[in-house]
Formats: sequence, C-alpha cells, structure tokens
Amino acid sequence: MPGTVVGTNTRTYPVYDLATVYTRLTDITGVQGGPDVDFKPYFDLTNPGFIRWSMQIGNPFAQCN
Repeated sequence: MPGTVVGTNTRTYPVYDLATVYTRLTDITGVQGGPDVDFKPYFDLTNPGFIRWSMQIGNPFAQCN
C-alpha cells in the first residue's frame, strides 16, 4: 500500500460564487496532479432507512505504484 501524501493546497471561493459541490470537486480533481476522490455508500445503522456516503481522497500518482 502506498504511503500517505499530505498536501497543503487550499482553495477559497467567495460566498457570492454559488456553485454545486460537483462543480467544485470537478475543478479540484481536474487540476494536473490533483487528488482522486471516491464516494462509497453505506447504510447508517443508527438511522435505519438512511444511506450515508464516505468520501475517500487519494493521490493519483501513489495509486499507480
């Protein structure tokens, strides 16, 4: 398993720039060398009938090894 790569890059968006989460994730993952983002659904056992999503963020270059 590849080691964890930690970064310090940040993005700041003005409050008047109302965009969807999909648009912002597409912006971030589209950057050359940007992270891979994966969403995995799971059942929330504390709230029957609800599905929650776990987001995993990884380094695409580390995944290629």
